[in-house]
Parts: sequence; C-alpha cells; structure tokens
Amino acid sequence: MSAPNPEGSKLIFNTPFRAGATVENHKTKTVAERFYSNRFFAVCSIFFLLTFLLFNLHTVVSAQPKNETRAVWLTTVYNIDWPSSSSLSVASQKAEMISILDSLKAANFNTIMLQVRARGDLLYPSAIEPWGKSLTGTLGQNPGYNPLQFTLDEAHKRGIEVHAWFVTYKVYDGQSIPAVTTPLHVLRSHPEWCTQFNDAGTYSWWLDPGIPEVKHYLTSIVMEMVRNYPIDGIHFDYIRYPDVNFNDSATYATYGGGMSLGNWRRSNVNQFVYEVYDSVMSVRPDVKVGSAPIGIYKNIPNASGWEGYYDIYQDSRNWLSMGKHDYVCPQIYWDIANPPSDPSFPALVTDWVNNTSNRHVYTGIAAYRMNVKSGKISGNHAEYFYDVLGNFTKNNWPSSEITNQVDTSRALGAEGQTYFSNTDIVSNLKNIFTMLKTGEYHYPANIPSMQWKDNIPPNAPQNLTITNIDSLHYLLSWNPPSLPSDNDTVKYYNIYRSDISPVDISDIKKVAKFHVMHSNSSLIALNNPQSNPVYFTLTAYDNGYNESQPANTVNTSNCATISITAGNWQTADFTASFSDTAFCSVAQKFYQALDCNNNEWRANGMQGFFNDNFETAVNPEWTNATGTWSISGGHLHQADQANSNTNIYAAVNQNGSDSYLYHWHMNISGNGTNRRAGIHFFCDDASQTNRQNSYMVYFRADNDKVQIYKYTNNTGVLETDDACNVNVNTWYDCKIIYNKTSGQINVYLNNALVSSWTDPAPLVTGIQISLRTGECDVLYDDVKVYKSRSANEIITIGDQTADVRYQNSNPANPSCRIKTIITNPDGYFSPLASKNINIDWTPPQAVLINDGSSQDVDTVYTNSILQANWTASSDTNSGILKYMYAIGSVAGDSDLVAWADNGLNTSASVNGLNLTNGQQYFYSVKAVNGAGLATISTSDGVCVAIAPLALFNASDTVICEGDVVAYNNYSMNADNFYWNFEGGSPPASAQENPAVTYDSSGVFNVELEVEGPGGSDTLVKQGYITVSPKPQAHFTVSDTVLYLPNAYATFSNLSADASSYLWNFGDGITSADENPWHLYTSPGLYTITLIAFNTHCGSDTLILQDLVHIENLNYIAGSNNMIFLNVIPNPLNEKSVLFYELYSPEEITVSICDVLGKEITLLNKTFQQKGPHTISLYPFMNRISYGIYFIKVIAGEKTSVLKIRY
Repeated sequence: MSAPNPEGSKLIFNTPFRAGATVENHKTKTVAERFYSNRFFAVCSIFFLLTFLLFNLHTVVSAQPKNETRAVWLTTVYNIDWPSSSSLSVASQKAEMISILDSLKAANFNTIMLQVRARGDLLYPSAIEPWGKSLTGTLGQNPGYNPLQFTLDEAHKRGIEVHAWFVTYKVYDGQSIPAVTTPLHVLRSHPEWCTQFNDAGTYSWWLDPGIPEVKHYLTSIVMEMVRNYPIDGIHFDYIRYPDVNFNDSATYATYGGGMSLGNWRRSNVNQFVYEVYDSVMSVRPDVKVGSAPIGIYKNIPNASGWEGYYDIYQDSRNWLSMGKHDYVCPQIYWDIANPPSDPSFPALVTDWVNNTSNRHVYTGIAAYRMNVKSGKISGNHAEYFYDVLGNFTKNNWPSSEITNQVDTSRALGAEGQTYFSNTDIVSNLKNIFTMLKTGEYHYPANIPSMQWKDNIPPNAPQNLTITNIDSLHYLLSWNPPSLPSDNDTVKYYNIYRSDISPVDISDIKKVAKFHVMHSNSSLIALNNPQSNPVYFTLTAYDNGYNESQPANTVNTSNCATISITAGNWQTADFTASFSDTAFCSVAQKFYQALDCNNNEWRANGMQGFFNDNFETAVNPEWTNATGTWSISGGHLHQADQANSNTNIYAAVNQNGSDSYLYHWHMNISGNGTNRRAGIHFFCDDASQTNRQNSYMVYFRADNDKVQIYKYTNNTGVLETDDACNVNVNTWYDCKIIYNKTSGQINVYLNNALVSSWTDPAPLVTGIQISLRTGECDVLYDDVKVYKSRSANEIITIGDQTADVRYQNSNPANPSCRIKTIITNPDGYFSPLASKNINIDWTPPQAVLINDGSSQDVDTVYTNSILQANWTASSDTNSGILKYMYAIGSVAGDSDLVAWADNGLNTSASVNGLNLTNGQQYFYSVKAVNGAGLATISTSDGVCVAIAPLALFNASDTVICEGDVVAYNNYSMNADNFYWNFEGGSPPASAQENPAVTYDSSGVFNVELEVEGPGGSDTLVKQGYITVSPKPQAHFTVSDTVLYLPNAYATFSNLSADASSYLWNFGDGITSADENPWHLYTSPGLYTITLIAFNTHCGSDTLILQDLVHIENLNYIAGSNNMIFLNVIPNPLNEKSVLFYELYSPEEITVSICDVLGKEITLLNKTFQQKGPHTISLYPFMNRISYGIYFIKVIAGEKTSVLKIRY
C-alpha cells in the first residue's frame, strides 16, 4: 500500500521476503550477515538515543525549529479526507476545503500533499486522463469547477504550499476495468501497458514500469500539471513495483538487456524518476520533487521487514544521491518503544537522515494508528487501506506517541513531518490537533530552503519605520529590498520583536508577525502599554525560502508618542491639535500639510512645505537647470555622470518658521571616483551656479564623507568635513534640521547624527531648495520639507495660497494629510504620525422637487397626506450623506412638518396631516453632503382640493327573493360612481341611481366608490340588504291507513322558511299547530292541506289528495269480539303510548309480536277492570330494533291487533 494507505502496514510480517518470491542475490546472505553487522554499535547507539529522548523530551519540545516542513497527506481516493462525500455540491466541497486549510493554518501547518492523481484519474480538466471519481462518484464526470486550481488559490492565500500527490504506477483497484470516459482511462486507452496484480485475493491494476512508453506517458501528465498550475511540488506515491511476484516476464524478456531482474526493475523506476525530474526542472526549476517511499529502505538492526530496495525495487536513495529528488517522506509507521521495538521509529529516522545526500527528509507519521481500526472505508474497497490494520500489535496509539515522534524526528535531524492522514489530525482525534497547536506547533515555521535549488537570499528590506497609533498599536512600514542577482522577488516578510537589542532573528519565538504578504506595512498590537522599549526588525523571504539579513531596528519608546486631532471632514480653515506624550523631553517638533490632486500627494511650497514621491513624471514644480533628470522606477533619477554640478530646484518659502526639517532618500551609484550628491536649502536664487546664498549638505561616496557648505554670493565655504560611511548602490535616509534662529544645522543619515554646525550669522530667508549631484548616477526619492510647530496649528484651505488647495476627489480619497515628527535632545526621531483629513468646501448640487409621488402635481385631493419626490443630488468631493425635508404653508417654511431625516431616499410621504382645503403647501428638501454642507431646494407648491363624499340609501333594505331595490345616490363632489352589489343582479354598476334585483336570500353588503376633482371616497354598508326567502310547505303523516275508533293521525311539519301554519285535515277540522295530531271518527279518504306563512314573503300551500284512509274497528279473524286500541304517536318515539279500552273486567295480556306473529316482548299480563287503560311504550323500545311490528291485546276470548312502526 501507499502513503495514504499505510505501506508500513505490510511490514508487520517481519520477514525479509515473501514466501515464493523470486530471491535476489542479496538473499543468499545469512540473516546474521544481512541484519546484524555492526549490530552491537547500532543497538547501543539507538538505546542511548532513546534514553535521551524519553528523559529529555521537555528540552526537545522547547527547541521549536525556525524552519520546518509541516505537512499532511490530504487523501481524495474513496473520499478518505476530501471531499467527505462524492455527492456534495460544489459549494459544499469548496467550503470543506476552506475549513481544512483554515484548520491547518491555525495549527501552523505549512504544506499539504494533495492527492491529485489517485487511480489514473485527476482533480483538474486534463487532455490525458479523466476526472477523478471521488469528486462526483462517477469516473470522468465534470464536477463543475477546477478543484486543483481552487485549492491552490485558497492554500496560497494562507501561505500553505501545495504538492500534487501523484499515485504513479497503481491505476485501478479490483478485477474489472473502468467505464468509458473522455479522455479514456489508461486501462482502456493502453491496456497493453497494464498488468493485473493479485495480492492474496486483493486485485489491482498496475502500469508496467518496464515499458518505455509508460515512463513518457507518466511524465506527460506531470508536465501538464507543471505547465498549467502554480503547484509548489510533485509528490510521488506508489512509485514502485507491487511486489516481487509482479507478472512482467514478457516485458523483461523484451527490454531486460542482460540485467538481473532486480537491477532491471530498479532501473526502470529510476529512469522514470530521472526523466520526470529533468523535465520539471527544465520548465520550472522552483518546483520541488519528492516522494513517499516505504519506511524500510534496507533492513537494519531494530528495523527489519518489507524492504523498499529488494521487495518492491524502490531505490529511493539513488534518487537522492543522483540529485533527482529534493525530499522524501518515508512512511515510518511504527512507534517509539523502550526497549526498542522492531521496526523502531528512532532507528528508521536515523537511517533516513544519515542517507539523504544533503536533501530533505520529512518523516512520515502514522496518525491513523491512534484509531483502534478505521471505519472510513468499508465494502469492496476496505482491503486497499485497512485490511491488515487488525494485525498491528499497537493500534490505538495514544496521542502522546505522535507528539513524541515529532520531538524525536526533530532531535534526529529531520527537516519536517508529514501525517497520514489529514482527517486524523484536523478532526482532533484524541486531542492531537490541540496538542500540536499548543505544543510542538505552537510557533510557526518557515518551509526550509533548498540550497541546491536557490542559495541567493534577498536583500534586506529598507528604511523600516515605526508609527505610533495608540498605546497598544504601532504601524511598521518599510521599503522593499532591491532585487538580488537572481532577480527573485519577495514572497513574504517576517517581523521580529524583542525586549532587547539586537533582535535575535534565529529564534522563531521572536516572530511577531509571520508571513506578511503583499504589503510593505503591518500593524503590531502589544498586549499592554510598555514602559520600556520594544524593538522590531524584519527580514524578507524569497520564493526559495531564503531569508535576508534584517532591516534596521526600530523601537517603541526612545522618545515619544504623537497623535493628531482634527475633525474627519473640514469645510473651512481648521485647527490641527498635536499631542506629544514623551518618555523624555522633546527638542523639536515639525509638521507638514499635504494635499492630494489627481492621486498625487504634494505640498504647497508657498506655505513652507514640500513633498514629492516621484510616482509619475517630473512635476512642473521642479525646474531642471542642469543634468539629466527623469522618473525611473518611482524614483527621481539623475543620470549625467560627467556633470560636476547638476541642479534641479523647486520653490519653497522658508521664511515663516523658526526651524525646518529636510528629509529625503538617496542612492548614489555610477562609475566615477568622486561621486557625491546632496541638497541646497534656504536658497534665495537656485538658478545661480551655487544657488546665490544657501546652505548645502553633500554626501561623498568615494571618500565616505558628509560635508556642510555655506554659500554667499555663489561662493562656498566648507564648514564641516565629517567621516561618514556612504556605500554606493545603497539607499539612505537623509535628514537635515536647520534652526534659523540659532543657526544650528544637524545632518542625519539613517537617523544617526553624522554632522553638525552652527552658523554665527544664519540665513533667515530662503525661497527654494535644490538637488545637486556631481559626477555620479543618483536616485532621489520622497523629498519632503517640514516646518516647526506648536501644539496647535491653523490649517488653511481654499485657494492656491492655502495649505490645502484641493478638495477630495471623491469621498473615499482624502485630499489633506497632516504629518508630524519630533526629536529628543539626543537627536532621536520619533515615529512619524499622520492623519488624513477629508476636505470639501463646496455645498452639494440643488435638487428639483416634484409635489406628488411621481410627476409634479398642483392639486391634491386628500386632507391627510402630502407626498414629494426629487432628483438625486450629487457631490463629487464628499458625496451625499442624507436628505432632509420639511413642509410649510409658505415656501421654505417648516410650520407644518419640521425638518426630518430621510436618509438617502429621494421621496417622502407624510401621513396623518390635517390639511386645509384650498391652502397651498410647500416641500423643502435639504441635500447634505459628507462634510455637513447643505443646499436647500423648495417645490412650487400644491393646493388641497375638496374631496368627494360617498352617500346613498335604498328604497327598501328588507325584501323577499326576486324583489327589486332602487338605490338613491346623494354623494357630494363626485362625478363618477362605481357600485358593487353583493348578491345582486347586476353585481356592479356605474349608474348614478341603479335598480338591483336580489334572487337569493341572505344578508348583503353594498359598496359605492365615487370620484371627483378632490379624489375619491368609498362607502361600504355592511349587511345593508336583507333578502328573506319565500316559505315552502311540506309535511308527513304518521300513517296513511288508520282504524276506528282510535284513528289518530300525527303530522310532522317539514316546511322551510315559515313562521306560522294552517292545517285542514279534510273533515272540516283545521289547526294552527306546527306539528298537530288529529282523531278521525268516520271511515273514508281524507285530503290534507298545509298553508305555510312567513312575515315578509306570504305563504305556500301543499295539498295532498286522499292522503289518509280511515277504516272501521280492528278485528281478529274468526272472532266477533273487538277491543278498541291505538298507539299515539306511531311510528314510535319516546312519547308513544298504547291506548285500549275494556268493556268488562278481564284477564289481560299485552305483547309486541313480529310480522310472523312471534312474541318479541310482553308488555303487561294482569287482571284489569272495565274501562280505558294506557301503557307507555318507551321503556320497551330498547327490546326491539327498527322495523314493522304488531301490538296484540288478549282479553279473555277477545283479541285485537294493531300495526306499529319503529
């Protein structure tokens, strides 16, 4: 197996070779001869080493290296590490990668081995091999983005290197071949190159290393990556044969060339390594090439097992010695034990470190062995990674084993560590991530340089300065170094901090800011205010991780902390206040007011200031008198080396203050032997040869001198001639302080006093400065003139005579910058403090206001709302901050609505007003710019019209179905009418007085909307119309066939929408009951009539002809004796009663029988007297079910039967 899958796991067999393998000549040696030569010395050495490590780990841990590779194998095959699932969306895959990189960065890792080629598939769009299966779950399917490019971009943002992990010869797992893809998988495009390997039932496909085309094919894939992606390294894995039993006999017969099988196989792999390394170096010599060989190269004492050299033909030390590898990550996947185990981690690390041919070793550490057994891979593919893990005797490692291995590998000289795999680290398995982050990797580490690739360090950064922001924050700024001889640019800077000077840059613990990229400044935060100085310096690193010499050292507290106070926006002359909080006394204070025009910061020479950073062309403020002056690379360049007195000058009024500070940067070069350059100041006519009357400071590079001259009427006198180290091709920071009251001139080089002279008759007027060179090539930069100040200074703005002559070009670009610097009596210069001020003295553009919500209106028709909208204002200088509005009854007034903030909205609507009809109202809008200036605009006014009022009534509001309602409209101030009639026909109308028919009953709303000149009004009358339904007569009778003498009929009234009733039973009898009953006395057919009435809608009549049939007395067949009986009501309910009458005292039996005559229940059996009798049937109803029954009464010999329903 391979780096992501622990190849070391196969070493558990602890046998020098596999049974049945082809045995090379070395195998004929005895075990003792091979394993134990010099055994005593080796064992003793390892024992003492282990003793040292185990008892002195605290010492090892504390010595954290400044340079160290800290890497993880980030496995993609089978979604081991990333992406966690092939079904993840693009956004989720990206988010996972960012999370991994952020975690690694937080724990100070600096390298990932990203598995780009896993099984003959790739993480980028290739013309050679298909898309990786792990991205989508389908081999060859485009994932919708470029994972390699995305990872490179995100990793490089974080200062993390990406090595493209390349699984070399193993191209597929299993017995089948992959599906057809575009491009084809190599198993389909070149099946003749591939051989299936059976490892005890585990099948895989391998490219045959002995076929020459295979070597070229693999190199073409590597070069595709190298040419198209900014990868930092190529990392080979499975760069070996699978085993001695590989079936390549035909290839060997063709290409063996008389070599032994073992030597031929090693040569095949070696030749590929040589070819690919040379190919990569020819295109990108900066790319690192390395691999992950198995942990045992050849057996040694305390480390025996599966040998890379003999068992898989992996001659990795040849690659190192031949200069075809830059590093190796040997998979040393065993533990540290005391006494030593076999294989032993320390023994193997020692063996690798001692045999690198001065190339790098990044120890491969088995983080996965902290697991008892991984569950990440399951199913058919488990065998390829974890099938042998259960054979390990020391799985379930404690996390301390991992940290001890880090300490051990450091102590033994390894240049770094690589962990298999990423997930075991970032998931914080057994707290390992936290332990590394707070322990072994607490401090960051630079990636070690590879001197055989690049041994030219960058030049030191220049002109490091420190600016105090507040008591806890300091801004470090510097100039980038000049390019070294190899023209390699700066990759990043490291800033160092110390409580003592000089700063020890060899100690990683002194790094205050690590990997400062893409910037020439950095903000430093202190934990608490410091009473003693804190020292800073910085170094530059190039792309090969070579470190420069340190820049100059600065500190926080030699003299003072300075701050400037002034409002963020200024619209007129203002006061800048300076606060100088010194740890020692202040000698002199200077300030400078700058203004920005067309993105160039300059200063008004008429006010005694000057500033030129030489960013574009030579500014017209300069007059070129003699010499060849131009802008080159952001510097002012004087190129005439033959001229002994060049002159370019500019006007600076130096009459207004007591003291002036002249500050510039300068670099003298050229081919002469008397090279010199400097500046004239306090000139009164710089056009003259020696500037008429002036002072000059000259730096001489060929005799290391600094000189002060005084010129009177063009005649110069050398006043000082001091020794000063002035190197050519070196940038210097130059300063001059001149006090015209005392006549003292102090000259500083890199902030060190190098010359001083006091003029007994000082010049007190000067109107120009002049740059002067002699017989040299000179670069000038950042020429500045400051003047002395007090605690408060008036800064004038406005015209060309003011300190600040320009307004902001836009809100984001301040046009004023105030800078200040102070010195102490010892000549120390404080950090430079500066503050940007926004300037705008022009009010914003007026707006055009429309009354109303869109187009301008002159009349409104509501008494409660006023609306307005307006054009957007503009202000180039400070932008529009907000709009405010007010409403008044007079133009410009705010008596109705006071001024209100409207944000940046260009419309307003005010509700809840109590407007007067016929009154005119005016909106006023105030456009306020970012500086607080405002312009007020007013609308032309709007008049409030009288609003219409909707009013109506109806001819009748309570009606019957089908009736018509006439509506009377008496609305006011209305011209148009819109009716809505719920339940009516028509449902809507535009007539002024419509008539509406209502065909259905219900309670209905009526709505009237009216429009007029004053707007609109709506009146809705809820439940206004009540439509009553007409009555509907309906009934049923209990039985249509009845028997005398008790022919009782019960009527059930089923009428609808009726409130009263009139019955006619057909025998001349009537009733007004709702549910009457009636006793018929004569046989015959009777017609029943029901009239149903309601209050509003009349009546309805139902007549049922011959509905009721009355017959004579019930009888029993065969008997002339009769008993009168009846049941009311019938059908039965809880009120039903049986009536019967005896004509003589009798023994009576009363029962209920079914239609077959079978008795169901007995109602009564007793002796009863003559006369009428009753029985309530309700108690017996629960004994019968619904249907037809008969009540049978037996009195002596007389029997009567009556049909009932239930």
